[in-house]
Formats: sequence, structure tokens, C-alpha cells
Amino acid sequence: MRWCRPKTDFFLPYQVLGERFRNRLKTALQGQPDCSQIPAGVWRQKWGVNVQVAGSGEAALKYLSAYVYRTALSSRRLLKEEEGQISFKYKSNKDQQWHTLTVTAMEFIRRFLQHILPSGFQRVRYYGWLAAAAQTRWERILALLDWTTPPRQVPTPKAEPLCPHCGGPLFWVATLNRGPP
Repeated sequence: MRWCRPKTDFFLPYQVLGERFRNRLKTALQGQPDCSQIPAGVWRQKWGVNVQVAGSGEAALKYLSAYVYRTALSSRRLLKEEEGQISFKYKSNKDQQWHTLTVTAMEFIRRFLQHILPSGFQRVRYYGWLAAAAQTRWERILALLDWTTPPRQVPTPKAEPLCPHCGGPLFWVATLNRGPP
């Protein structure tokens, strides 16, 4: 798999993004006490979204990829806990240097909980032909491409290790068990 540059200036058309944002906000606000104060005309007009170039996207991809396999904060970055104060290391976006921050335990928990997904959400979702339920689609794609799995090649056997002093073959004498820590 590889990244392909879109043929347009934007990955997604901003008109569609504006409509989706407007509709999702309207749905999220329904049932809220202050929702009735929003004029009905707001939901009928076109919304503009601020879409701008963000470079190649590698920085965003690097940031988001950390959440796929790891938690927001590893235990290696926790430095100490004293009198309800927690110190940890973080990398600054401004200078890309590691700094130390000390916050209260409640503030630390609040920040940490912001990185936990709500119930029912999953970290990674696959759509289209990558989805788990799309096995037949995947098989059809392979059939259309007339692609078959290449035959598995048997690895060539490694040459016997030779003694660096006499050049003769080395042989296994024994396995030493690791002692207790």
C-alpha cells in the first residue's frame, strides 16, 4: 500500500465538509436547552469550513498513529509522584525538545482521560474492501486483477558456521539455562 496524491487541491471537497459539519452539529445540539434559540435559517444556509493545506500530512499521520498501538502516555514518561503532584515528560511541538511538567493528580487524570475513547468507539476501522465483512469483495478485486499469491520460496539453508581460527566447522555443545534474576 502507498500514499497517492489527490488530483485536486483538497483531499475532501470543502462544500461537502461544510454540509456534514452543519448536519452533525445540528444533530448533536438537538435536545439541548439552548437549541431553540438558534434561528432556523442557520441550518438552511451553506456553511464554509476552513480547509487549508497542512503540508504532506506526515505530521498528522505520525501524531494519530501513536494512538493506534499505544496509549497516550507510557509509564517511561512518568517521573515521580510526590504529595499529590505528578511529574512527567512531554515533547514540545514548538522546539521538539523534551520538557518536564508537574501537575496535580486530578489534573493529570483529567488530561489522561481525554485520550480514552468513549464506549462503543474503536481505535481503527476499516472500510470498503479492507473491511472484515468484505472478503468476497477482496476476492473479486484479486480476480479482476488476475492476481494470485506468489509461490512460497523455500529459504536457502545457511552455511555452517566456521571457526574463525582454524576454519573448521563449529558444532553445538550444550544449551546453558538462564539463572534466576
